[in-house]
Amino acid sequence: MGAKLKTALGAEGMKEFSAYVKTLDARTLVDSLAGSLYYTEAPLSHAQADRLTALVAANTSTPPAVGLFGGRKTVNWPAVMTQADGLLSPVQKGTLEALNAKTRLDQEVSDVSGRLLKGGAPAAGAPGGQARPGG
Repeated sequence: MGAKLKTALGAEGMKEFSAYVKTLDARTLVDSLAGSLYYTEAPLSHAQADRLTALVAANTSTPPAVGLFGGRKTVNWPAVMTQADGLLSPVQKGTLEALNAKTRLDQEVSDVSGRLLKGGAPAAGAPGGQARPGG
């Protein structure tokens, strides 16, 4: 598929496509934020969405791939929130913080569920986990 795509898009189109793919996770987050803000007094503008997408993508790291799959991407949320100060209104920033908290909680639930399905116990301190005596 890579060769056909490169032929269809050309060198410049391939660069644009690669840049787009690198920002997919950031775009998904910003789309969710825009939807959450749509009926508020502070909807996200197109310019804000573009800048926030670039900001989140620039503060996202991807660990090296393990086998066929890449590692879980991590966003440096303190950096994003600091850099978003001049970009987002207080309502928008609060909604972004709430979405981030929900995403973290969803990931924790997914991690615990995965461990339980594999027959492992939740880690101590994790939701549903218990500290072991003496440690």
